[in-house]
Amino acid sequence: LVSRCPNILTDDWPVTKYKINYAYYEMGINMRLLSRSKLLKYPIRKILTRHKMLERSGLYKKPDPELIQHIGSDDANPLIKNIFESSDTIFIKNVAKLSFQEFEAFQLLIENEISEEADELDDENSEDSDDDD
Repeated sequence: LVSRCPNILTDDWPVTKYKINYAYYEMGINMRLLSRSKLLKYPIRKILTRHKMLERSGLYKKPDPELIQHIGSDDANPLIKNIFESSDTIFIKNVAKLSFQEFEAFQLLIENEISEEADELDDENSEDSDDDD
């Protein structure tokens, strides 16, 4: 994990914890897959924007844990590396299958929503760092 996401050693713990919880509880990514991905190296806003975009467009569905145990994987969703490790252009064209204008419009709409979540996390983080002084 550290070799794929060295930033976890220097990122504030509330940020890393939020990413882990979001990936596990909201996206349904198991810990084994999460530890083998580079998801934790990306900013919260990128994780939220790309996931919510795919989820709301019907291209990402939270995997059913029962189904995963029986089949072994969930092939219905795009690969984690394709969601997060691709450039905006590749993501828009090959993963989200949207036009650039649709992508921009969605980003504007979702920005207010995720801004509140990210700002709350930033506030918690700054309070924690104040306690360290």
